[in-house]
Amino acid sequence: MIPRMAYDPIKHEWRDQYGVVPSVTQVLRECGLIDGQWFAEEARLRGQYVAEATALIDDNDQLDEEDLHPALLGYCKAWRGFKAESKCVILGSEEQVSNAIYRYAGTLDRRVMLNGIETIVDIKTGAAAPWHGLQLAGYAGCFGFPLRRAGVYLRENGEYGLVTYADETDLPTFLSAVTMVHWKAKKGKGYE
Repeated sequence: MIPRMAYDPIKHEWRDQYGVVPSVTQVLRECGLIDGQWFAEEARLRGQYVAEATALIDDNDQLDEEDLHPALLGYCKAWRGFKAESKCVILGSEEQVSNAIYRYAGTLDRRVMLNGIETIVDIKTGAAAPWHGLQLAGYAGCFGFPLRRAGVYLRENGEYGLVTYADETDLPTFLSAVTMVHWKAKKGKGYE
């Protein structure tokens, strides 16, 4: 029987029938793959607010910019610019995904059709980092078919950059990290 995953938004915790399951980001953090210097609380909150704002843009443009903090306006302009220029079609937004075999889960930003290819997109408000390819590979590993992976890097000035991640070692590297996180948890040194 394949275990079902459930997400508790209050605890920000995934569980299956066996217990707590790490998120994609927790896996990367537990293995020291996320540079904590750039993954500060301020950046996390900015990313969260931009994710919420861009989701409203994608949902029939329900974003009321008059209620938006001025510091977020440029990021929203950048997302609109990316959508208009790329002509991507949103297939899913803030999708909860899981991998029952390796026991991890997460919430991916967007699944889109980009130039006729199904692509997982992560929206970032900072600079590109090596772990972003691993993060996207983790999300892609929750599907039963290969997906292209890309980061859309929104800037405060209203511009954006697009980075495609195609390193074939990203998924095996991420799955190795998941295995290490589960091993650490069994030894009492992990997320549980």
